[in-house]
Amino acid sequence: MSNLVAAIEPAEAPATPDEERLADYLAAVSNTSSKSIVDPPWTDRPDLRDRALKLAQSVHALHRCASSLFEKATVTFGGESPPDASSLSKSISLNDDLFPGEFRILKKLGRGAFGEVWLADDLQLPRQVAIKTLAPGGDADKVAKQLAALRRDARMLTQFRHPHVVQVLLWKQRGSDHFLILEYVDGGSLDDRIRQEPSGRLDWATAARYIADVGDGLLAVHKQGIVHRDIKPANILWDKKRDEALLTDFGIATNLANAADYAGTPNFMAPEAFDTPASTAQDVYSLAATLFCLTTGEAPFPGTDWTAIRSQSRAGLPQPDARCEGMPEPIERLIRSGLNADPEMRPSLTLFVSSVRAELNRLMADSMSTISPSTTKGLRLAVSRLVSGRYEAVTSVIPKTVPTRDIKRVPKPAPSVPLRTGDTIAVEVVADRTGYLVVFNIGPTGNLDLLHPEMMPPAGSSPNVQAGERLWIDGLVISEPAGRERLFAVWSAKALALASEELRDVAEPPKAVVATRDIRRVQQAVSQMPATDRLVEVIELDHEDSAGGLS
Repeated sequence: MSNLVAAIEPAEAPATPDEERLADYLAAVSNTSSKSIVDPPWTDRPDLRDRALKLAQSVHALHRCASSLFEKATVTFGGESPPDASSLSKSISLNDDLFPGEFRILKKLGRGAFGEVWLADDLQLPRQVAIKTLAPGGDADKVAKQLAALRRDARMLTQFRHPHVVQVLLWKQRGSDHFLILEYVDGGSLDDRIRQEPSGRLDWATAARYIADVGDGLLAVHKQGIVHRDIKPANILWDKKRDEALLTDFGIATNLANAADYAGTPNFMAPEAFDTPASTAQDVYSLAATLFCLTTGEAPFPGTDWTAIRSQSRAGLPQPDARCEGMPEPIERLIRSGLNADPEMRPSLTLFVSSVRAELNRLMADSMSTISPSTTKGLRLAVSRLVSGRYEAVTSVIPKTVPTRDIKRVPKPAPSVPLRTGDTIAVEVVADRTGYLVVFNIGPTGNLDLLHPEMMPPAGSSPNVQAGERLWIDGLVISEPAGRERLFAVWSAKALALASEELRDVAEPPKAVVATRDIRRVQQAVSQMPATDRLVEVIELDHEDSAGGLS
């Protein structure tokens, strides 16, 4: 009998030395969370290197597929699972006339763990809406409690307005079936968006702007006593026309899960969320995890089961993490703070959102710089400090570029000038050519101020600076709060296509949220000009408080 088995199932041949090499290499590749593939070491064996790279690419593709499926799954804990499609309370079809005279069903937009989402025409108003079916799980008593909790939140949200939160319009009931009528956002989710991007991710500035914006909306909702608990790219919608992000699905996972205190999406959940009720600190974690995902294309801890994810999240991101090469160091630092495994060590939501906003605004200024220390500047920007009645020049320090950054995707650090709260300074700007000169300041909180001129030069006006003419702005006082600021000067051959009324901070009290839009307008106006017709110089004012420490 043993000979017959051997004839049918011949013994497996021992692995060759090349196969053993490949196995060791693939084991190392499989144990890394980086999206990049480490080159095989065998420079003298191009055939073996080619086989290794092809196998590694297949392993990474399978890993991303498994991670993606798990990231998109909203799960519950405690031995119960979300309802499957057959248990949905109501599955709409195009032929249904659920709301005669009110809404006409057009098409299905998607389906999640707790229901379907359909696009419909509002027959009473000239708009389209999203209709979400609600399918809680569990016995009748649990269902009643779950729906009551969600309905309370929905009732509050119908009175709530924020430009970065999807508006809840109505709660509808037909017999035992329940529906949420929501504002329709036409661009799909940010999860859809990054999967459609050729790079599989968003640029850091776009991602940080979206997160700062939805963070502002989240802050407003937190004040109403509602914790989201399921923030992820799939729950942030994209308004394509306005290029704005809106947070949706408040309370859906938490209120409709079979075990209400243990719901969420594992790859975006704080480690304590597996064991404790919802908290605002968990929303901070999820917001940081979402920012990481938008800028890298994958969740920070891409395990395929919650035991692995919890272990990874408690260990923290590797240091350094090759996936962060496309984001500026300040953004990575904020993400790491938000992903702290200890909720007590995370920043508050207010601090996290305001810090992302401030860093974003300053980094957008850095990204406009056209001046390199190794080139003839053509535009000089300098700072002097008032000392004993005289202005003395302050020497700037050029920071070293972080070696792990992709210099094509991350702005170079601006030269830094050390100052203290209470210092009186002067700003000197000299261009070696005639044209138009505009000078801005971005404060520690991200606010934008126009320092020169008082009004933006209109198109067709005469140049406001001559070649070699010195612009001197003095009497500027460094005020609280301490922190990092940006001065940036823009020289252009033609007046920027930007009217003063478009810069709302010129006429209104400075607000960091408004400043983000204004800085983008400046960026766009600068980028529309030929490279030969624009120069931008940026300086960081790194100011300590009078006691000698940064706030």
